[in-house]
Amino acid sequence: MSRRPKVHIKPYDWKASDGAATPGIGIHHHGVTIAHYTIAEAITLADRLVDLAEQMEKEES
Repeated sequence: MSRRPKVHIKPYDWKASDGAATPGIGIHHHGVTIAHYTIAEAITLADRLVDLAEQMEKEES
């Protein structure tokens, strides 16, 4: 049986090459940042995840 891939999320400031920081949420896998979302983008993503989970739950019942 293979292990499902998982990520870790935490507050993370994205630093551009010019040094400007964008606060938001970092998504990390094995210590590597694989995605960064601004606060607004993170809220939109969370809403979409909930919508999809609720849709799947409804389809299962």
